[in-house]
Amino acid sequence: MEEEISLPWKEPYWIKYVTYFPQKNPEPRDPEDWANNLRVRARKEKLSRNALRRLEWFLFLKCRGKGNVSFTCRHFGISRKTFYL
Repeated sequence: MEEEISLPWKEPYWIKYVTYFPQKNPEPRDPEDWANNLRVRARKEKLSRNALRRLEWFLFLKCRGKGNVSFTCRHFGISRKTFYL
């Protein structure tokens, strides 16, 4: 009768690293969640009105404008020069 030998490498070798070293603060997958988190943090830091307005421009550019600065500027009614200042 043969004895079953337990080998130490039956489970993948990388499992222990995944469980012990998880990512630090992974970014939320949904861009809207990411944007809302930034809005909340900005209000806690008590940014000025102009800073909050600019933050909205950049969040719109990232979430809905798909990186299109011209589209973002048309949406907010500002010139591209104002956006880049």
